[in-house]
Amino acid sequence: MSTDYSPEEIGQWKKEKVLGAGGFGYVILWRNKIVYKLIDLGYAKELDQGSFCTSFVGTLQYLAPELFMSQKYTCTVDYWSLGLVTHEIITGSRPFLPDKSPAEWIPIIKGKDPTVIRAFLDADKNIVFSNEISPFHRICSLFKADIERWLRTMLEWDPKKRGRYDNGSAFTFLETIFNKKISLVFCVDTLKLHSFLVNETMSLEDFYKQLELETKISVNQQDIYFPDGRTPNPDKGASQFTSDMEQEETVIFLFHKHESSSSMSSLSSTVIPTDVENMMRNPHDKINYLSQRTVWSQAVFLSQQEFSLVSHLVQAFKANLMNLLTKTSYTRKCISRMTAEMNKLLAKSALFKSSLEQDIKSYEKQYENGGFSSETLFQDWKNTLENLKKVDILRQKIVNLEACTASLCSQTMELQKSPYARAKLITSLEEVHQKILDSYAELRKRSSDERRVPHDNTEIVRLLCLCLQYSHTHTQEVVSHIKTIKQVKRDIDDSLPQINNVLKEISDWDFQIDSWQTRRQHALWKVIDALLEKAHNVERSISPLEISSSPQPTLLRKHINSVGSSLPIKGLSDVGGRLIPDPPKQSSILRTPPIITPPAWQNIKRSGSIWRVYPKRGGNSCSY
Repeated sequence: MSTDYSPEEIGQWKKEKVLGAGGFGYVILWRNKIVYKLIDLGYAKELDQGSFCTSFVGTLQYLAPELFMSQKYTCTVDYWSLGLVTHEIITGSRPFLPDKSPAEWIPIIKGKDPTVIRAFLDADKNIVFSNEISPFHRICSLFKADIERWLRTMLEWDPKKRGRYDNGSAFTFLETIFNKKISLVFCVDTLKLHSFLVNETMSLEDFYKQLELETKISVNQQDIYFPDGRTPNPDKGASQFTSDMEQEETVIFLFHKHESSSSMSSLSSTVIPTDVENMMRNPHDKINYLSQRTVWSQAVFLSQQEFSLVSHLVQAFKANLMNLLTKTSYTRKCISRMTAEMNKLLAKSALFKSSLEQDIKSYEKQYENGGFSSETLFQDWKNTLENLKKVDILRQKIVNLEACTASLCSQTMELQKSPYARAKLITSLEEVHQKILDSYAELRKRSSDERRVPHDNTEIVRLLCLCLQYSHTHTQEVVSHIKTIKQVKRDIDDSLPQINNVLKEISDWDFQIDSWQTRRQHALWKVIDALLEKAHNVERSISPLEISSSPQPTLLRKHINSVGSSLPIKGLSDVGGRLIPDPPKQSSILRTPPIITPPAWQNIKRSGSIWRVYPKRGGNSCSY
């Protein structure tokens, strides 16, 4: 039993290794963490739950009521002192009329309701009892409710009931509080920090529904990021949003995907405590030390609140920016892939176009020289050549997408240059906040003589005005950056489907050109096959006596040319204006042409360009 709990008897050290607990008041955390210990235990006594004492020792303001009444007491006097110290650590002041001496507040608090954990004077100097802690605190709403319930039993007036629950002691309940998993979510669009109780079995869907109820942002419009820019893992539950009590506080950032009517339309209005507002209106008024310490502590709270708000907002900006960098990198990869595929398509298209143009020129040339004619084939080639021009339209789409992506990447790079994107940012707000803390520390260091003299508040008011001004400026700038990130993300989300559609179009065009090339080759070989087959038929129909040996075109070629203009190309047909070849057969060019063997003639005489054969008298041989 200590009997002398007060803030001055609590020290802190940084330990390099894990230590075992040293008893009540000896709180051991983890390696490289701050360790808090009770010091100056000169009056400490070892008592069990049933031991009693009657000696009067300890710091007056933190002593239990029974000590002032010379009553027998047990270790429950430490419970009262611990409750007072806990309230002061959380709120910055003792719970019961902190400006009054024990002789003044004990008669007033003696008759309080068991649920009352705080008593204070309002603006009219009336005593107000409350079952809630002071509003000037930095704990989350869930922990606040639990700690208020714990304080009710620690600040119980009756020593026999103090620190007891129906199902255990106050320390059992305190352990239960610390074992709870709480998720902290900073809603960027409302600039508010929310807390949610999470258990191991809670699903993401249930957590998102709680967010919707608390923030009014529908589930399908929620963008959630971890501090490093990661998005929630869909295969894990809501427990991924929590952190242990021993770990550093983790805050999750919630954004509205799109701008709503109330989404960051106006900056949150700062709530200034009444006493601080009066001080800012009359900074030259001199007030006594106790009143000044109270109002300055509230000024410190206000400064800390503004600094915390801007810090969370900057962290949210960094998280969103890192997520944007990931999204931008993925978009660049998609653009690179699209460009590479388009270059392949253009190369294939250029080769096919060149071949097709050569075929058309060759066809027109041979047609002019009396060659064969196939209007269906010729028109199909011309239509195909015309359709190839549509590839240029696809190319223009890619040029536009590349320009859009380049603009988005440029905006992202500009956001990276922002001073708020730095790993360590020392802002003017942080500097002013530190000066306010230093001023309050100097106030508390005043000597007894200085405390008797009233002082004005001009310096703290000047610093506080700068704090509010810088907070407003930083908030506006960061919110503007976040809006830019949102717009860039929306543009990326709009461009990604377009990129995927273009990739599909490239694939379709690649297949189409292959199809046209295959059809063109089949058609050409069908033409060759048909011409050769017709040529063989003509050869069979020519008399052996009509074989020409002049350099002019032979009768065989004349016959081929004469039938070329009306040649029905077997295996080619028109379907919807397109030339569709039949499945390829074995080409007739592989067939061996017939060999014409003339019979034995007696005589062969030449007349003009025609060889004439005459039988030779007296034999079977031929003479020329």
